[in-house]
Amino acid sequence: MKQIILCACGCLVIIYAVYANQNFADEAVRKSELNLALSHGINQTLEMHRNSEFSSEEEMEAYFIKLFKSQITSNGNLKVNVISSDCSYGILDIEVTEYFQASDQKEREITVRKCGIIDEQKG
Repeated sequence: MKQIILCACGCLVIIYAVYANQNFADEAVRKSELNLALSHGINQTLEMHRNSEFSSEEEMEAYFIKLFKSQITSNGNLKVNVISSDCSYGILDIEVTEYFQASDQKEREITVRKCGIIDEQKG
């Protein structure tokens, strides 16, 4: 009887450890996906700005959001906050927050912020 109870407790500890590990891994994968998508979106938007200038900041922001959302595959609610954008200097500063539900049914959030600036040498 003692061995059955110890075995059951051991199984519960193993199951809890698996769920905890899954939550940590899920959060790491989502953060990595946000970082990569944000970096790629900003780089591609500024490259497009370098080749053919956008007529307004709103057009540049809309282009970025379209690129960014096409790269996100995870399910979650995204909040894109454009901190600053400037067409004349080629600046784009974006903060993205993703809200998602983890396997333990808790609401979690991940926030990533990146800034991109066109660096042109004249001479």
